[in-house]
Amino acid sequence: MKNILNYQKPASWIRVVALIFCIGVALCFLTNPKNSPTPEAAIARALGLAENEITVFGTYETWEEGWYILGFLADRSEARSDLGAALFRQEGDQYSLESYYRCKDGAISQDKIVVCSFSKTPSKYDVILSNNENLARIQRTINGVADSSYVGGTIPGMTVLRCPDDQYSSAEFQFYDQSGRQIDDYVASNTVLNRGEYEPKGIVSLALWSSATPGYFLESAVGTTFGIYPERFQVSITDATRAAFVGNVLYEGPQYITADVGDRIEIMSSRGENGPEPLTMDVSSYSPRLCYQVFTADGTDTGYRIFRMGGETWIGHWGLYGTAQNSWWCEYIFRVNPSGAGSPGSAILKFAVSGMDSSR
Repeated sequence: MKNILNYQKPASWIRVVALIFCIGVALCFLTNPKNSPTPEAAIARALGLAENEITVFGTYETWEEGWYILGFLADRSEARSDLGAALFRQEGDQYSLESYYRCKDGAISQDKIVVCSFSKTPSKYDVILSNNENLARIQRTINGVADSSYVGGTIPGMTVLRCPDDQYSSAEFQFYDQSGRQIDDYVASNTVLNRGEYEPKGIVSLALWSSATPGYFLESAVGTTFGIYPERFQVSITDATRAAFVGNVLYEGPQYITADVGDRIEIMSSRGENGPEPLTMDVSSYSPRLCYQVFTADGTDTGYRIFRMGGETWIGHWGLYGTAQNSWWCEYIFRVNPSGAGSPGSAILKFAVSGMDSSR
């Protein structure tokens, strides 16, 4: 009570400073740090480049108001430019990057044709990026129905094809030059990875030292979800989860680094000299095959691998074992499905550097 009776108003300068501070805090809450003043700035921030290293060469306005798909080149170097596409939302004079696809070193001189997809409920869009000046016609087949689009051979070029309503099945593509000859070499769309939550539905591989049978291990993994997003990679479990090698993990700002998969995946190998021959698993019957290695924001290998194998999605984990920590062993590989009974994934993840070994 005594303090209340002795209360005095603070000096005017204190009130002014306090008001300025409150306004500053309010503005911080009103500002969305994920927004950027230009699409180039948003892409550059996601790729760790300068804004002047991004060139947008194509724009497509989707059926969803305020949403756009942009084609871009990164690095601004004809000898090593990365070819990509990005899904944006425009709000006033700000641009929010939802997701992007990046084909590393898709240089103009390499004549690449790249297919990726973006889903924006309720629509899905197939995007064809081309550095091939001979490309004249694109044929897309969905559920046995084919349609063709003719392009002018401009490079780099972007063609966007909206999928018919409720038809989310993987499309098949054929590409033809002006003489009608088929162009075979392109990056297939069914290696693309959708962001979202995934849950185990089958066992592809299980550690040889595991005392559990594959059936019991899968049953023990009930409640496990793998969250695959540009901003985080997360493995979550519930009280029902009993699988020994599955636990709660969270990596913020992960790097998803692509690597080609050969005919075999190494399940057990030695990183030292004079080690035993690696134990491998034959995957030659799957086509196409691609691996996404999950690295932390600072480039540390997490041991997690995400595979796109002939339309299936696999998620596994590798770790270092042995007294010298020089044995690189696979603990498990799950065959996974999107959580929520077959609903299509929302948007496509970013892709990073290619060319590294798929299992290391």
